[in-house]
Amino acid sequence: MANLQSTTTSTYELIATEVYSPGSGVTPWHMIYMCPSVTTTDWIHIRTPLPATNQSGGSGWNPSIVEVKGSHSYLGEFTYDFQAVINSSGDAANNWYGSQIRINRGNTDGVIRPLPVVYKSTSTYSSYERVCIALPKVAGCYAGWSWIRWWNNTAILDTSAWATLGTTSSASAF
Repeated sequence: MANLQSTTTSTYELIATEVYSPGSGVTPWHMIYMCPSVTTTDWIHIRTPLPATNQSGGSGWNPSIVEVKGSHSYLGEFTYDFQAVINSSGDAANNWYGSQIRINRGNTDGVIRPLPVVYKSTSTYSSYERVCIALPKVAGCYAGWSWIRWWNNTAILDTSAWATLGTTSSASAF
């Protein structure tokens, strides 16, 4: 268990656990528990170890799917069950394509809630910009769990650390 602190917004307790399914052709599930100590934030941002830019491992022009399941808050106001197609160009332009999100299931209480956001970090971590996910949450002291995995391009994951932080916006936080 590690305490990760954002210099601008809030502190989260982060626990990441891998659940592996041999021979499945996808990465193991990465389970992340988030408990905000600052309760005024409306978004949880997760920085993943997946490079969002072309690299020698071949991420350019080779789409991946990031899959997220989970929930935040005691009453399940925010549930996550979606897949996002992500890609970068394989040329020097290094363009990012990450806004294609397919929501599998929404909340059942009839309230319209913000959609999750998948974005490329604005800073580099271990020489690469990273795939980041912004999940809406209830402002308050509520815990949440998320499970994240990738389809395709599993070989380009590296040892860059996972990180989380809370903000008041879905805009790029990493």
